[in-house]
Amino acid sequence: AVVSTQSTGNTVALAFVGGVPFSSGLLLFYANPENYKTSNYDENEQSSVRFHCLVLFFSGFFQVLVWLVALVMRVTTVNMANYADVLLLFKAMLVPSISVTVYLSSF
Repeated sequence: AVVSTQSTGNTVALAFVGGVPFSSGLLLFYANPENYKTSNYDENEQSSVRFHCLVLFFSGFFQVLVWLVALVMRVTTVNMANYADVLLLFKAMLVPSISVTVYLSSF
């Protein structure tokens, strides 16, 4: 069951990573000064930033989930988690935290 959870979490994370080029393309489209002519430019720009933040959040979230499952399984077999494991967990949580902060500040 644990291997299945890790495999599914990793697959979902990779699926969201696959959406990053599309969301980056949206951001670049609205960063182009020639595209300012549309009437709802600001709304579309905010929507593209929100979409990009959601893609990054879910990608990072599922990577953290995979890391947590691996860490819990290792701690139960070794009975300890060292400082490097906890530090890596906080580093993995950095991308989802920043992306959700940017997403919430875009409203």
